[in-house]
Amino acid sequence: PAMGCLFGKPKKGDPNATLELLPCEKNAPKVAVRGVVTEQDDQQDGFAPKKATTEGVPGILKRAAVGYVCRKGLKPESPSQDDFCIFHTKFATLVGVFDGHGPYGHHLANYVQEILPREFLQSQHFKQNDVEKALKDAFAATQKRCLESQEERGFDCSLSGTTATMAFVRKNVVYIANVGDSTGILARKAVAGKVFTWEQLTRVHRLSDDEEKQRVEESGGEVKRLDGDLPQRLFLKNQLYPGLINSRSLGDTIGTSCGVISDADVRRIEFREKELFMLICSDGVWEFFEMQEAVDLVAPFGKAKAQEAAEALAKEAWKRWIQEEGNVVDDITVIVCWL
Repeated sequence: PAMGCLFGKPKKGDPNATLELLPCEKNAPKVAVRGVVTEQDDQQDGFAPKKATTEGVPGILKRAAVGYVCRKGLKPESPSQDDFCIFHTKFATLVGVFDGHGPYGHHLANYVQEILPREFLQSQHFKQNDVEKALKDAFAATQKRCLESQEERGFDCSLSGTTATMAFVRKNVVYIANVGDSTGILARKAVAGKVFTWEQLTRVHRLSDDEEKQRVEESGGEVKRLDGDLPQRLFLKNQLYPGLINSRSLGDTIGTSCGVISDADVRRIEFREKELFMLICSDGVWEFFEMQEAVDLVAPFGKAKAQEAAEALAKEAWKRWIQEEGNVVDDITVIVCWL
């Protein structure tokens, strides 16, 4: 296919459009926003917003207290490899953050962003209300689709892949599933006073996690830190590739041969509080932000200004990268979702 806008809008009335699959009241307003890939992406300036497509009624995101930012890092001649999606109806919200890596990372992040929510909502388990099983299966099905679609979609999974963190909210329950390090947290207002406490919802699948490290080593992978490099990376025995930081991802077929898996960790959290929000960000935020700091920055904006909160967090993350690294900034994606 032409490498233009790879995944255009589904045709009007497409019954398989993800937004049409989300539980919804008949004729009630609904909205979807998702990133798109274009040929001009590598020419974008640093901190430029990712191009996105919107279906439905954009205004209802403000009423739903959902804010989002997906901005390119500081890396001239390279496209942003982060991606995101948001689907919202009166009955349910589905959001995702994806952080690609490798030569085709941006195409894979975009493909997964298109396919994973649909696999989830079309799953028999979802229809039978087994949301956790539906999430787990959707990741497995999406991995399979990534491998099968390489030729058709013009990407190569051998040294490219993506993180995926997807959350589904219905009534007073959050379901969240992830592979990789795009971390989600839940912030709740403490019983006394204004302070918000937080709980991490997703596990960070990196080689600094002892269990993850053990699994890849038992699969024949070699974990080492290169000179002048900070994170531990995964290599094939006696080779200098693939050099992955994440121990789980979608794509990454060479990584798969040395222990990288696409099995999602899934959690279900019931909540009773009136004042709480979920924050899902790519590691472009978490690299220089403690979780409590992020919560303290977002909380004062309140429900009415979820979008402004997302923008403020992204801006501060950018500033910290420049302070710490000078001339390099990772792509930055933020989703703020009041529950």
